[in-house]
Amino acid sequence: MIGNKPGNGNTDRKTAPQLATEQYSELNATFYVSGGPHEYIRARLQAIIFTLTDSEEAEKILDLGLNVGPLRGQASMRMSEEARARYAQMESTVLLHHAGESLLRLWFAHKESSLCPWLAVASLTSARDFKIEAEKYANADTSHMTADDIASVFLGGRTPEEAGVAIPKESWEDSVNGFRELLRVVADQITGQANLYNAAKHGLVGIPADHGDVNLGDIRVAGGIGITYLQKKPNDPANHNSPRSWWATTSFPSLATDLFLIELIIRAIHSLWNVARRKFAGFPGELVLISHDEVLTAKAIGPIADQRPVQDLSQKLPTYTDGSGPQRFAAVELSANAIRLGPEMLRAYERISGSSNEIAFIDLPLRQADRRKPSTSGNQFFHFSPHGSSEV
Repeated sequence: MIGNKPGNGNTDRKTAPQLATEQYSELNATFYVSGGPHEYIRARLQAIIFTLTDSEEAEKILDLGLNVGPLRGQASMRMSEEARARYAQMESTVLLHHAGESLLRLWFAHKESSLCPWLAVASLTSARDFKIEAEKYANADTSHMTADDIASVFLGGRTPEEAGVAIPKESWEDSVNGFRELLRVVADQITGQANLYNAAKHGLVGIPADHGDVNLGDIRVAGGIGITYLQKKPNDPANHNSPRSWWATTSFPSLATDLFLIELIIRAIHSLWNVARRKFAGFPGELVLISHDEVLTAKAIGPIADQRPVQDLSQKLPTYTDGSGPQRFAAVELSANAIRLGPEMLRAYERISGSSNEIAFIDLPLRQADRRKPSTSGNQFFHFSPHGSSEV
């Protein structure tokens, strides 16, 4: 577990007093009474979809202007198709990272069976520790993510019977594998594309542009909208402590892959949140299943549709040659990161490509252990606590 011990929130047990466990019922009720992070992420996903749509209704909506309470604003002009495409690429890049990090942080906090997950999430303040933990999940070896842990956090129990849900065994096992692979893919995305995300988010210094077809010789290796940013990379890729040089990198993230992964992340957080909400606040809910094929297809759909084998291209910024004065430059250096789609990924893509199955919501009913009798106490720790959640 990264950060401080879940449910405590104290940085030094020798000097800080122990938090009162009686307050956890109020904190848990407050945390889970909200709709959950997946609602916010879905609203942002819908904003991307709205911006991209060619429907005439979108322009009519913008013509209505801004009307929020007493605030009134003039109509907003519809952006050009090119500007909307650039926005969608940048926003989907940022949203995928934001949503993925939220999923991982919630997973870290809930898999340890913390008494107060809100405190556990809030204690994950070290970016370095988070990255180290995320890198463990990015590896191909997922044996440390046990089926019991995955099922308990995302499905409500180690088995359908324990969770109290009506899910066939085959669908249950497939969904466990789907959630596991999604965690791995998200961790790999976050740790491998951190520089791209930072460029897109911090100061908007990642520059989106349509690059048309990018060819090496007669072979098209990339193309479409790419995001170009500057970064320092070690001269020796195998040694992160080696001297660094400036490079200009153009990444070609796939909009289709990003949006598909964001949708799967929303479903995963939806399920995790409803499981925790039932456990800690006594509310029934629903689950949303994720298949293993869906996660693999999400990674494959973009590169296959874009017909490109390269994820990003980098060029070292020119430098003067030693002792030659300002008129001579060092040789141009180029590097590229290839996209690797394994046979399992391609087979998954073939199995579900073109399908349009509706998202299935599975009832998550209250079990006897989840039922809570509202408190009639007039005492409570916090002004924001929901009525009946106090234990004092």
